[in-house]
Amino acid sequence: MASQDEQNGKTGLLLAFLCVSTSSLALGAAKSPDADAIVDLARSVSNLPPSWTAGADICGYEGVTCDKDSGRVTTIDLRDKGLAGTLPSSALSSLAAVTALHLGGNRLAGAVPSLASLASLALVVLDGNAFTSLPADFLKDVPSLRDLSLDSLPLQPWSLPEAIPSLSLEYFSASAANLAGPFPANLPCSSLTTLRLNRNNLSGPIDAVASLKSLTVLMIDHNSFSGPIPDLSGMSQLETFSAGDNLLTGLVPASMTKMPSLRRVSLANNLLQGPMPEFGHGVDTDVLGNDFCHPEPGRPCDAQVTALLQVAAGFGYPLQLSRNWYGNTTCNSKDGTASWVGVVCNGTDVTEVSLQQMNLSGTISPAFANLTAVVRLNLSGNHLAGAIPDALATMPRLALLDVTNNNLRGQIPKFKPSVQVMAQGNRFGKSVPPPAAGVPAGTTAGSPPAGTVSSSLPANSASRFNLGIIANVILALVIANWG
Repeated sequence: MASQDEQNGKTGLLLAFLCVSTSSLALGAAKSPDADAIVDLARSVSNLPPSWTAGADICGYEGVTCDKDSGRVTTIDLRDKGLAGTLPSSALSSLAAVTALHLGGNRLAGAVPSLASLASLALVVLDGNAFTSLPADFLKDVPSLRDLSLDSLPLQPWSLPEAIPSLSLEYFSASAANLAGPFPANLPCSSLTTLRLNRNNLSGPIDAVASLKSLTVLMIDHNSFSGPIPDLSGMSQLETFSAGDNLLTGLVPASMTKMPSLRRVSLANNLLQGPMPEFGHGVDTDVLGNDFCHPEPGRPCDAQVTALLQVAAGFGYPLQLSRNWYGNTTCNSKDGTASWVGVVCNGTDVTEVSLQQMNLSGTISPAFANLTAVVRLNLSGNHLAGAIPDALATMPRLALLDVTNNNLRGQIPKFKPSVQVMAQGNRFGKSVPPPAAGVPAGTTAGSPPAGTVSSSLPANSASRFNLGIIANVILALVIANWG
């Protein structure tokens, strides 16, 4: 039988062991300063892995990695776990050491939590969830972010300038994420190598693309982008350019076909015109579903087609022309009709171009002068700016030029006396020549020779001109009789 001293000694050892054990458990439970945040996260999310049990060390949770020294959470990777519920901003905002947040392939809903001020955060993947909105400060003050993926999210319509500040991103993907508005002009251009914005509701021109000099992959297909493809020759690292299923117009830039870095080009199902582009060997291309003038790559278009496409270039290749100006024949050689809107033919020659009141902007192209058979040119009632090109004064058969009611400036070129120039309603300065006797204000030169003006002259234009002459003649007769 043990003595009293021996029993006291054993009791002391037991108490000491219990104290040490209890202390160790307490230290284990409070091992990570982020324990409260992770527990808060667990309360809002269902279908978490079995290791996420109350009272366990959060650094042992599946998908959670901690720094060994500080115990702080550095990564959360719970991709494709079937998670449901919401993500509270209060839980994530305190994870000051987290560098990666990968929650793709789940069923998380509600608003995307704000990740503002997480200075160490470098990667965020939220693909394929059920998030419906992004807070305005979603990524405010997150200077380390390099990879951001927001694919296949049923978000309310949003635009990049609203939610994505100027970050040093290298990879950004927001495909099928209900993006709307214009192409983002304020994306960081110094470090971005991959940009995927396909299958959204983006629209307008893509000129800003050319500023992203470091891109290797650009995917903007299945949107509503319009206008011409800009010169991409400054993007010396671009390997993939995918812009199919948009409303792009105009010619494929020749510089694009010579880019040595390109490996894949998709331009299918747009409204592109001119010669079919001819890319180098080894470039995987898809250019079907456009309005090229020939199915043979590199083959030039008819001279009149080329001239009219150059005319359209001055207007910025507007959709209303691109939808009608296609093919390689402007005039039907059998009956002299024209299938191109605003174009009138005589045999195989374009004799009239009437594009009045078509909401055109841009400038008047000197390429009109290459249409040497044109008798009548009507560009009235648009928003054209700049000057009337001097080349128009060299058109050998031109009898009528109507540019009334635009925003033209500069000087009116010196046309032949046989050319009627109607130019009122513009912003010409003192350089506008005074009207000749019997010609309405804003017009210059004499009447066109008989038979040279198309009979398709609009009634309102012809009536204004004829009434002006009649009024002046009557006035002259009255004055003469009074004299």
